[in-house]
Amino acid sequence: MEFEKISSRSNEKVKLFRHLSQSASFRRETGLFALEGARLCSDVAKTGIEIKTAFFTKEALEKYPDYISAVADRAEQSFEIPHPRGAGRFLHLRQAKRG
Repeated sequence: MEFEKISSRSNEKVKLFRHLSQSASFRRETGLFALEGARLCSDVAKTGIEIKTAFFTKEALEKYPDYISAVADRAEQSFEIPHPRGAGRFLHLRQAKRG
């Protein structure tokens, strides 16, 4: 799988995810929420919740191809991001709108 790459933490989509992760009032206001974790995101994708944006690291793409595929197939847009905490750790980010 190939995805467009985002390399800047100042990217608007990345900023939106961070804001959703940190602010309950912003989540209520926008009707969006953020999830992390390959298995959790894959399980949620199977429920039919609308996935707006999915972010994957290269490491996650290699380690969890089935989970990533389940999420990417349902996402409106998907991006590869650099690993934010160094090699060997996995971070999968996703935001979804409640259906």
